[in-house]
Amino acid sequence: MLFNSFIFLVFFAVCFMLFWIGMSKKKGVWNEFLLLSSYFFYAWWDWRFLGLVVFSSVVDISKVPQLSTDSVYVFRKLIRQEVRLLQLESLAI
Repeated sequence: MLFNSFIFLVFFAVCFMLFWIGMSKKKGVWNEFLLLSSYFFYAWWDWRFLGLVVFSSVVDISKVPQLSTDSVYVFRKLIRQEVRLLQLESLAI
């Protein structure tokens, strides 16, 4: 699915309408909807890279609480570097 294809236009219109209609509901549910929609988008392009995208999401989601609780700049910087290193390692696999 390319950004300039008709199928992407349909996909985007459906996702946008569903998100816009349900946005006033629970935000966590709609964040998950957008995440799953992005997984579908990337899987449509090439399903073999879906594991990489899921791994990257899991790493990011697991490290966000640490970033928000650490008040020391040095520790936040180390956590960001750890996330970057994990993501680069996943590209090498």
